[in-house]
Amino acid sequence: MDKIYKSDVFRAIHEGAVAMYEVGGITEEVMREFDHDCLAAKVPRVSRPARDVADRRPSPFYGRR
Repeated sequence: MDKIYKSDVFRAIHEGAVAMYEVGGITEEVMREFDHDCLAAKVPRVSRPARDVADRRPSPFYGRR
């Protein structure tokens, strides 16, 4: 799973937290807080109907307007 970080600084902080979590230095609850603070929220992709694309790209395939 690829993680998307808010910035390079947050990447470094999160990687340090992961290392501490792996050796038992922090709890799972604290690790979840690091996840929340350092990782960017995933934005769901919204598919557009083909009609929207056709309105912006006139071509023989889509027909002329």
